Amino acid sequence: QFHKCFQKLLTAVCNSQSGKPIVIVGDLNLDLLTTGHNDRNQRELHAHGFQQYVKKSTHCSGSLLDHVYCNRDVSTWQSATYYSDHDMLWITLCLS
Repeated sequence: QFHKCFQKLLTAVCNSQSGKPIVIVGDLNLDLLTTGHNDRNQRELHAHGFQQYVKKSTHCSGSLLDHVYCNRDVSTWQSATYYSDHDMLWITLCLS
């Protein structure tokens, strides 16, 4: 059920923002270091031209749970925080 709703939402956003950069960021609780990119939602994002930019662990457990997807090239980096068990993600998007 979630996948169908996600697919509809992603299609609607991409159609309404045609040609504009779209950034999707969040703690998706999907560890890309163990599941890889074979998840249905991952394939859907790639089919719509999105790339996942975070490549290393973002959680104190060693998991990559925090994702950054964009349909344009972005730079990302991360830093540890004292107030969370997740790293802070920083994103630079060039709009020119």
